[in-house]
Amino acid sequence: MKVFGKPTLKELYELSKDNTVSIGSTPFGADLGNGERQQYIKKAVPWKGVKGIENIRRINPKVANTVEKLAAASKALSGIKGVVYVVKDGKMTSMPKKSFLAAKAKDPSLQAISEYVPAPTLSIDEYVSKVKALARV
Repeated sequence: MKVFGKPTLKELYELSKDNTVSIGSTPFGADLGNGERQQYIKKAVPWKGVKGIENIRRINPKVANTVEKLAAASKALSGIKGVVYVVKDGKMTSMPKKSFLAAKAKDPSLQAISEYVPAPTLSIDEYVSKVKALARV
């Protein structure tokens, strides 16, 4: 494992194309400042760079099933635009509205502080009910 600080864009690009390694981060180790975490290079998962769900299924059926479920949930929430602001670990953070709705379907206690939506959409409750209905299928 190679440990390094902040990778350059060129390093990130080169590593993204290499199917034998991936980048991880850890809150432990040297403090890089500004909330940045130490980065390290590790062995990639066997399915990195593999194209096609059936090819992934040959390598790891559980991963293939998870990918199919996530794709179905994403399709159920297609057309959703916007950003939601939430408090996570005592800090305000933003996330795509689509991701928030999927998480809220699993944990109804999640609350958005505010949101920015560029175009009219269904309410959060309407989409949560859509995701829950999909989960029952």
